[in-house]
Amino acid sequence: MRNYIVIIVFSIIFVIVLSFITQKKHLGKSPINRCLFFLGKFSMFVSWIFFFIKALFPNYFQLVSPIFFEWIAVSLLLFAIVIELLAFFTLGKLSKFGLPEHKSVLITKGVYRISRNPMYVAFDLICIASSIFHPNIINIGFSIIGIVIHHKIILGEENFLKTNYCDEWYKYEKRTRRYL
Repeated sequence: MRNYIVIIVFSIIFVIVLSFITQKKHLGKSPINRCLFFLGKFSMFVSWIFFFIKALFPNYFQLVSPIFFEWIAVSLLLFAIVIELLAFFTLGKLSKFGLPEHKSVLITKGVYRISRNPMYVAFDLICIASSIFHPNIINIGFSIIGIVIHHKIILGEENFLKTNYCDEWYKYEKRTRRYL
């Protein structure tokens, strides 16, 4: 059952991500070094693939996690996808990979009242869930690399927001946490 949940959730994620990145209007400017930016995206993607592949072929891998841990991982995945969808729909047409090239509005409503970076929270939770579901050193390594680089992306985005939204950003920053 848990494997089917993982397969369905990742199938939905992959369809959304692929449809999103195929539209050039959703590609913005990188807030950090472009190679590092794409390494972060790649690292998270690899970690998510480990999760998906383990769910597809549960008996293929020698290292087996306890079922209890796998259910924790699936619960984290479901929680993350809810956060991700709420963040994605709150941003709507403003969703971008990277920084917007034109001035837009600062989104502070919905799930963005709880976290300044709900999409990144969701991405991090999926990597953590993947590392629990498939505790392979390579998977854990890619997860850590992805999470660390995405933290750097957040810092770069925050610098952009400070510059472009000044007082509005500072008020938002004071009342809302970076993560949770």
